[in-house]
Formats: sequence, C-alpha cells, structure tokens
Amino acid sequence: MVNLIQYAPATAAAGLGLLSLGVCCESENSSEVAITAAYLRAAYEAQSTPLNDDRDSLNAIRLMKAKPSFPHLLVLPPQDNPELVATSLLDGGTRIPFEDIFPSTLAAPPFLSLRHGWVAFLRRLRALQYKLEAGLDDAAYRSRIEDHQRDIFTRALHDAGEFDEAMTFYVDVERSILHDLEPWKQQRLQAWVQELCGAQLAHVVWKTTPIELIQQYIVDASQADVCLLVRPQRGRFDPSSAQDKLAILSSQHSLELTDEEQACIIASVGNSWSDLHRLCTLVALQPDTSVQESCDALALETDLALRAYLHLDKNLLAGPRTVQEAAIERWTALQRICNLGSDLELLAGPQALMKRPKRRDGTDIASVLSVFAASGAVGDRRFWDLLTSEWAHLHNESDVTIGVVPCAPVEICRGFSITTRPLVEASFRRLWVDDAKWQQMHDLQSLLDEHDLHDQLDDYDAEIADAAAALNAKRRQLNLAWEAYSDTEQAEHNANIHLDELKLQLQREHVARLRLVYNKRTTQTESP
Repeated sequence: MVNLIQYAPATAAAGLGLLSLGVCCESENSSEVAITAAYLRAAYEAQSTPLNDDRDSLNAIRLMKAKPSFPHLLVLPPQDNPELVATSLLDGGTRIPFEDIFPSTLAAPPFLSLRHGWVAFLRRLRALQYKLEAGLDDAAYRSRIEDHQRDIFTRALHDAGEFDEAMTFYVDVERSILHDLEPWKQQRLQAWVQELCGAQLAHVVWKTTPIELIQQYIVDASQADVCLLVRPQRGRFDPSSAQDKLAILSSQHSLELTDEEQACIIASVGNSWSDLHRLCTLVALQPDTSVQESCDALALETDLALRAYLHLDKNLLAGPRTVQEAAIERWTALQRICNLGSDLELLAGPQALMKRPKRRDGTDIASVLSVFAASGAVGDRRFWDLLTSEWAHLHNESDVTIGVVPCAPVEICRGFSITTRPLVEASFRRLWVDDAKWQQMHDLQSLLDEHDLHDQLDDYDAEIADAAAALNAKRRQLNLAWEAYSDTEQAEHNANIHLDELKLQLQREHVARLRLVYNKRTTQTESP
C-alpha cells in the first residue's frame, strides 16, 4: 500500500502526459467535427417531409423559410397534438434533438469507419482528461463536456452550411429544461442559441406551453432572452377529431378500448389532447379500474380543485375580504368564459336561460379583464393566475400570431379571446346549477355590496367634513377683510358662500339617502 501511494503522483502525471499526447495528435478536433457534420448531412438527406409547395396558406407562415435571426418560442396549444403542430410549422427544416447535442457523457460513436474508431478513442481520452482536470467533481466534469460539445456542434453546423447552403436545421429544445439549470447555466445556454441564430447557422425552437410563457415572462419575469414568439391557433394545424387523438394515445399507452369506453372518455374531456392524454395515463396506471370509474375520478378531482380555486371549500361569509373579493371575481370570470348568465338573468326565470347568444370560440378578453379591473394590480395577478392555473386559456383569433418577447403584458393578450377546456366547463356548470352554491355566491355578492356601500359612506363623510372645514375657513377669511370689500365684491362673495352651502347640503342629503339604503340592507341581512 505504501508503494502504491508513493508512486501514485508519478503514475497520474504519466497518464496525463499520454492523454495530452493523444489529444494533441488531433488537429483542433477535426475528426470529431467531420463526423458530426456528416451526421447533420445524413439527417438532412433522410428527412421524410420535404417542403409541400402546394400548401400556399402554410407557405406564408412556415418558419423554416426565413433565415435564422432569433430563437423561436413556439407555444403549443394544449388541446392539439404537439407533434403534429410542430411538424406542420417546422416543415422544411431538419430537426436536431437537443439531447443529441449535449449528452450526459462523451459516448463513443458507432464504428462505421477508421475515423469513427479514432474519434471513439479520443472521446475516451478526453472523458478521462476532463474527469481528472475537474478533480472528480461531477458538475465541473459535465460543464467541460458541454463546452466541448458546444464547440464541436457549432463548427459542424458551419461546415455543413458550407457544403450545401440549402440545408436548414433547427435545434429542438424544451423550454422546461431551464427549470433544472442554475441561473449562470441558463444564461450561457441562452447566449449560445442567440449566437447560433445570429450567425445564421441554425434555427433554435424553444417548445413551451401557454402556462410557461406567462409564468416566465409575466408572473415571475424570470426570463429576459429575446425570442420570436410563435403562437398557432388551436385546431389550425391539428384538425383531428377527438376519436383520432384518442386512437393515437390509446396506441401509445397500449390500451384496447371498446366503443363504449371511447365514448365515455370523449364525453368526459372532449377534443382536448392534454386531457385525453391525462385520462389515458390514468386508465393505463389503473388496469383494475374501469374506464367509467377513471372518468368519474378525474371529474371529481377537477370539481374539488375548482371549488378550492373558488374558495367554495370554506365559509366565505366569515372569511377575509380579500378572499371574498377573489372568489367573486373568479366566479364571475368563469361565468362569462363559459357563456353562462348573470345573477339578474337567473332571477328573471328559466326563459332567460333559453335565450343564450350563439356560442363563440372564445369570450372577448376585455369582458373578462373588466371583472378584475376594480382590484388594480391585485386583480391583474388574479387574471394571470386564472390562466396559469389552467382554468382558462387564450385563444388565437388568427392562424398564427408572431410577436417578440419580452414584451408588455397587454401584448400577450392582443388579438386573443379567452376560453376554457370542456372538462373545466363541465365542472363549473355543475357548480353553477347547484342551488346551494349559487345562493352562497349571491349572499357573498350582497355582503360585498354592503361593504362597498359602507366604504362609500365613509368616503363621502370625509369629503363633507373637508368641504365644511374649507367653507368655515373661507367664512373666517372673508369676515376679517369684509370692510375692505366694495358692495359689489361683498355681494359676489355672499353668492359664492351661498353656492358652497347649497352644494354641501346636496352632498349631505345624498349621503343620508345612501345611509338609509345601507341601513335597510344590513337590517335585512341580520334578520333571520
């Protein structure tokens, strides 16, 4: 053991010397760059979806036709099959998976030639070199690998472009990977993708969800990298029916569903890819449970979550006012999104419900925003929470909306309406037709109206007190200098004083009438 320890430094130094010699024999990683460029050319030649020039409407919005400039932030509608949407929009580009660029280790390539064998040998040497240089620190080791791969891939893209300028590549990367990276790693990755696009070597397509978009650029404002925001319309690039989506998902989950079971699933969640995927996953994980029971379990889970969101799982009349206001605003917003009637229409009788306007694809977003307007900045946060909690989502009115992020929050909503998923709408309708829940919200609205009226009375009392104090101060000033005024000036001041007294009297009478209304309402509320 003593001899091993004694000669360990010398052995390590000799090993590092051999490693350095082997690596130095390779001129700037030229062999590794060459086989990576060959991989890119092979991927380009093997692409199975060439440009379809007959689809004129798609040609106008195909992202791969333009030269790279900034990374794309592609927001995939949760109701659509994400693969189908991405394939349509990115038609004409050769996909490069992000994980192919940054593997966890320097794996050896398949032995296809002597050069591949040489690269495999070099990668083993480099892996050992980076491990020793990192002092056996895994984080430092992975960082060295990422630096190496970043350099190889950038140079390979450059060589592939020189070989054939017609080649168009795009790096396919999920935006969610940023959650697992430290801030400095996020910045380094974002800077690199900006460099790729700026040098026109490749497109970079960040795939994200509407929730991630709002969370990262508005709610948290945790991301500030400049991207071209691409938001396709729901159903525009995936016109498939719920049956078609369910067939794909059933195959992925190895489910054999009867016609009755398929009808049960579609009746529960409608033509929504994300909800169909969620329900199929639930059915696959519980093979001993019937499909009907899984559908009922998902509906119950949604009901309970929606009640918690609306604060209907607690005694709202005894809760804090902020919670009460949030409950009313959320209820009213969902009521408008689901195209349901107001309290006044309910009181008008069943015939009001039979005269519903024709249902649109979405509700005017200004109508929903107005619900939260009275709460100011708090209301803004509640509106965005409605979207990030997946109770509602923005609906694009055009085929594809292209913008830039970061941007003002209003730009995220411009040109969009607001709608919800069939699963959520069905859950809210069950609450809406529940007499007990409706009465609870009606009583809560009455209580908040009383609070607002009380606040108005307090404000009016303060305004009247200030006006009375100002009028008395004006009288005192006039009395001190009264003899100095001419008869005409004295008459003018008397008229002004009389006018101020009249205004003050009208304010007092208005407050008195409001107080009678307030007292009447509170008396009715307190009576059994």
